[in-house]
Amino acid sequence: MNDEKAEDLEIVSQVLLGKTELFGKIVKRYEVAVRSFCKGILRDEHLAEDAAQDVFIKAFQRLSSFKGDAKFSTWLFRITRNHCIDLLRTTKRRATDSLDEKRELGEIGGSVTASDQGDQLNARQTLLQVLSELSNEEREVLLLRELQGYSYEEIADITGNSLNSLKGKLKRVRAKVLKISRHQDTQSDVRMLRSE
Repeated sequence: MNDEKAEDLEIVSQVLLGKTELFGKIVKRYEVAVRSFCKGILRDEHLAEDAAQDVFIKAFQRLSSFKGDAKFSTWLFRITRNHCIDLLRTTKRRATDSLDEKRELGEIGGSVTASDQGDQLNARQTLLQVLSELSNEEREVLLLRELQGYSYEEIADITGNSLNSLKGKLKRVRAKVLKISRHQDTQSDVRMLRSE
C-alpha cells in the first residue's frame, strides 16, 4: 500500500471516529484536482466552484460508504464525475469558453516562462477549442487520463466502463482530438496526448 493511500485511509478512519476536523486534510489534498476536473466537465467557472464544494460535502456525508477497496481518490472522483453529470442533466448547460477557463488550464499545465508564454497560450486556446468539440463523456475520460493522470483501471472504475471499452474509447478520443486540431489548421502542439 502506498503512503498516500495509507494516509487517506488513516484520515478517513479518524474522521469516522469523530475527528471531523481532519477532513480538511482531504479537502486540501484533492481540492485543486476536483475543481479542475469540474471545470473541465462543466466548463463554467462559477458552477465548477460550487460543484467542487458540493462534492466535498457529499464525500463527507458518504464517508462511511468508503470501503478502502480502491484508492480514496478513485472513490472521490467517482462522486465528482457523478455530481458533474447530474448538474449537466439538470441545467442542460451548453458550454462556452471563458477567460477564467483559459486561466485554469494554465494552472493545470504548470508554470509558464516568459519565452514559452505565447506558445502555451496558443496551445491552451487550441486545447479549449478541441475540448469544446468533444462530448461530455469524451472530455471526461480525456481529462481523467491526460490531466489528472489516472490509470486505465482507475478511470474504468470511476466511469463504470469496462477496461477494454475504456481503452477503445480513449483511442477514439485521441484520434478525434488530432483530427479536430489538424482540421483547425493550427501550428499548436497537442503533446498532452500520450501515445501508448
